[in-house]
Amino acid sequence: MKLQSLALLGSVLLSCVFFVEGRVFCFRRLKKRGKCGGHLKKLNYASPEDCCAGRGVGFATRKQKVGRNRFVCTPCTEPGSSKLPLPKKKDKKHNKRRNNKKRNKQADAAARTTSPPRPLNDVTQPETTTKRVDDWPKPRTENENKFGYYSFPRSDDDDVVKVEWSDWSPCSATCGAGWRSRFKVCDGCDKNDYENVMSRPCMINFYCPVDGNWGPWFPWQSCSQSCNGGTRVRQRKCNYPPPAYGGQTCPGPAGNEQDCNEQPCPVDGAWSTWSEFTLCSATCGPGVKRRVRACDSPSPANGGKECPGSPVLTRKCEMTKCPQDGHWSLWAEWSQCTATCGAGLRTRSRGCNSPRPMHGGKDCEGESVQTMNCVSARPCPVNGAWSEWNDYGFCRAPRCSWGFRIRTRLCSQPRPQHGGRPCEGTQYQRVECFNDQDCPRNGTWCPWSDWSACSATCAEQTSLQVRQRTCTCPDPRFGGNDCEGDSLEVRDCSDVPYCNIGKEGKAKGGKSRMCGDSEVEGSGADEDCDQVCISKACV
Repeated sequence: MKLQSLALLGSVLLSCVFFVEGRVFCFRRLKKRGKCGGHLKKLNYASPEDCCAGRGVGFATRKQKVGRNRFVCTPCTEPGSSKLPLPKKKDKKHNKRRNNKKRNKQADAAARTTSPPRPLNDVTQPETTTKRVDDWPKPRTENENKFGYYSFPRSDDDDVVKVEWSDWSPCSATCGAGWRSRFKVCDGCDKNDYENVMSRPCMINFYCPVDGNWGPWFPWQSCSQSCNGGTRVRQRKCNYPPPAYGGQTCPGPAGNEQDCNEQPCPVDGAWSTWSEFTLCSATCGPGVKRRVRACDSPSPANGGKECPGSPVLTRKCEMTKCPQDGHWSLWAEWSQCTATCGAGLRTRSRGCNSPRPMHGGKDCEGESVQTMNCVSARPCPVNGAWSEWNDYGFCRAPRCSWGFRIRTRLCSQPRPQHGGRPCEGTQYQRVECFNDQDCPRNGTWCPWSDWSACSATCAEQTSLQVRQRTCTCPDPRFGGNDCEGDSLEVRDCSDVPYCNIGKEGKAKGGKSRMCGDSEVEGSGADEDCDQVCISKACV
């Protein structure tokens, strides 16, 4: 009996929860697989009966869309619905089948109601059947308790023995839903037998005080410092459950703090300043110069990053241009032969440009042009050329008469060959001549010789010069006349200085002078004479 009461109470509560007074969604078309469509946009459907009694063929307590104009619904013809006829017309056979199905279900419900109660240790849940609202049992006033729960009335049949029950025990719960029981008043009864016990629900206060309980800790928040010691915090909420209806709040703090990241902070390395550049690696021409820096400002520590970049910086440098000696390029191809016939020359050249001499470098050594003899396939025409003239021959004239003499030359230097031109000009040449062989010839003076030196060196003496000529140009022969005139000429010397005359010479009348240790006769009267003799000075 107790279990039946509980099942009925659960069924009533479920129906009340499902069909709460308020909005019910009603649909006017029934689709495949128990889905509905065509929502009737009327907001005052208070119950499924209102929906099914009108144009509706299905209803739902919440609107759940599963496709285009397709909603989850409960058809009006299913068990548990209002079982109202659909708006569509049905034949008699369909109505008969529906009535038979209704009678069978009512018989099954009656059989379940009269079935014996289950034992207390049977934990199998009773099978519940959703009924129409009109089929629910109506509570009787005399059997309804103060909580509004329905209890089945006991039969007043005279054959039934009247049973005396004890008073109801206090409610098992001080708040919320509980149970109270009473027992049969009998001697030797087993109070553990379910037939001797009656129980029913009770409720002192609808809501019990709920003490708050801490929910799980939230994850730790980030540490306040990434290194060198920091703190982190985590929180929790008093919501598992939260305090309600006068219950106590959660004991303890809502937050927790913890030390974190106590390791020393990593120190990233930093470069020091650059050093000065070194000298250029080459005294002339391209070179490099370097400067360095150190990763010690500060040095990396505690896992810090190394300094980015290179510790060495190089740059190109060039103090002066290095002398560059010239070098020959490759020889060019030989040129064509200069002669179209006979012998010729072929040349080839090279340039001092691999590389050129620069910045005081040496020039290329050797020749830039080479020559080579070459011979044409055919001989060239050779023009004739005269040889040298030979000597003149004898004079072709009678004795002591005028005539001529001849000299010749040959066209043999070279001779004309291969169609070459002959020599131009005459082969013979003649000049006039006189045949003086055994012919009388007068003599002819040769040119005068140069004047001789003066015979004296100062004017007090006789000073003469002489020149000569000979009659040999030509000399007279074969009875010819001699040359006319003198063969010798004499003249006084001019511009001869005066001789010096000594004191003793002046006392004697100026007719003598001293020349060294001896007295020399002279006619000079000029006392300024610097020299009176050749070998001794005047005194």
